[in-house]
Amino acid sequence: PRTVRVAGPGGEESTFQAGRVLLATGSEPSPLPVPGAALPGVLDSRDLLQLQEIPAALVVIGAGVIGLEMAVLLRLLGSQVTVVEMLPNILPPVEPELAKRFAVTLRQMGIQLQLGARVTAIAQGDDGRLGVQYEGKKGPETAWGDRVLVATGRRPSAGGIDLERLGIARSGRAIAVDAHLQTSVPGVYALGDCTGGALLAHRASSHGEVAVENALGHARQLDERAIPYCVYTWPELAGVGLTLAQAQEAGRPAAEARFPFTAN
Repeated sequence: PRTVRVAGPGGEESTFQAGRVLLATGSEPSPLPVPGAALPGVLDSRDLLQLQEIPAALVVIGAGVIGLEMAVLLRLLGSQVTVVEMLPNILPPVEPELAKRFAVTLRQMGIQLQLGARVTAIAQGDDGRLGVQYEGKKGPETAWGDRVLVATGRRPSAGGIDLERLGIARSGRAIAVDAHLQTSVPGVYALGDCTGGALLAHRASSHGEVAVENALGHARQLDERAIPYCVYTWPELAGVGLTLAQAQEAGRPAAEARFPFTAN
């Protein structure tokens, strides 16, 4: 587990020995298990950023962080955007009051939100456009676009490393770590998206600080509650600490859990 073999761009191999190894293999898009998900023009977020022209109409499947960041970006660039989300609200990790207020802002921008809508298939019409078929509040409906962005979340990735052969334990698909971000193999640490939880950039950078300090012989524990998050929409949303629901679950009175100010 502390021997790393690397294949270079020309096929040559190098081997490195290390007293400490940090795994930061990230995450990958979660597949959408519906017919038509592999049609041309059905994209993930990386594919979307490779487009050479702005689609006239875009359908976004998923109203999480990535889905809404891309929806707002493309709307500001001139696309007609429809967001289809299975849950009744947008942005599940965000404070619900803030998410509900932001949903109003999205509609004011001209983004159509179809909430409580379960996607059943993606099909190509006679004109070449893509139709996202879903079960909505009024029954079966279809949202049409020139491109479809699948933003139904991401899942941890081991980057092709055979964790089982190395004796590195998993927690579901994620790499299991302790409070010091060390894996089940001493001297091997893991950080960021590959460890599961909230797959966000601020969390990964905070993990990096903790993991490196511990790998260098210090003793630092991770406190997930102190990691801020940001949703790069317009306007941006940000937060740190417990949501109201989390604070109430921890037994704190609602009055103490709320922010002492109201943002306009």
